[in-house]
Amino acid sequence: MMGALRDYTGQKIGKLFIVGRSATPGRQGRPQWDIRCDCGNEKVISSEQLRNGNKSCGCSGHGRPHAKIGERLDLVGERFGRLLVLAPAGRIRTGAFTWQCRCDCGVVKGIRTACLRDGSTVSCGCHRRETIAAKTRKHGGYAKGAPDLATTWSGMKQRCFNPNSENYYLYGGRGITICDRWLHGEDGMSGLECFIADMGQKPSPDHTVDRYPDNDGNYEPSNCRWATMAEQNLNKRSNGVKAPSGERIAL
Repeated sequence: MMGALRDYTGQKIGKLFIVGRSATPGRQGRPQWDIRCDCGNEKVISSEQLRNGNKSCGCSGHGRPHAKIGERLDLVGERFGRLLVLAPAGRIRTGAFTWQCRCDCGVVKGIRTACLRDGSTVSCGCHRRETIAAKTRKHGGYAKGAPDLATTWSGMKQRCFNPNSENYYLYGGRGITICDRWLHGEDGMSGLECFIADMGQKPSPDHTVDRYPDNDGNYEPSNCRWATMAEQNLNKRSNGVKAPSGERIAL
């Protein structure tokens, strides 16, 4: 059973003064309200929008002019982030109005009015791609072309410092650790970036990190090389240590 309709008439919510119930019903006959914003704009807003915390007509934080009810706001020449509005682009299938915008990167595409006004779209999509790329570059090895090196570095840390790691007893459990440069980094580089700078790219997918010449030594630039599994097994035999099956997880 539906509850009684809440009467917002005369209330002030944020910048909104609710003038009264609108004569124009919303979807499925739902009630709407005539509001007047402190910026001077007048519009119709639904009960759901008021309940969801709408406290302005959309002007908050933008400082841009708003069209009155029945008028279409002219955004031509306005800039939204990297987007410059060139011309009206008409309505899309959903009925939303769009604008032809040129991004600073050169791409021209249609953007909905609402997306421009609320700040959710500030570029053709290049800004989002650059943000994601910047995050992946933060740890160096996660950059394009070197995800396997990040996996190698992470695997070293697990074997040396995580007692729950399956092969911890063969590494950290017998005192093998990672040098401070590869663990914490230096000269403004992260530990992973230092590891990549010192070791370089893998010669092939079959190569893994081998502690050489001292199989009982630590992971550090002077004691590590890229080697195949056959080469690593020879290294172990030369030290009189049977190659553990778990060594094959070394990446």
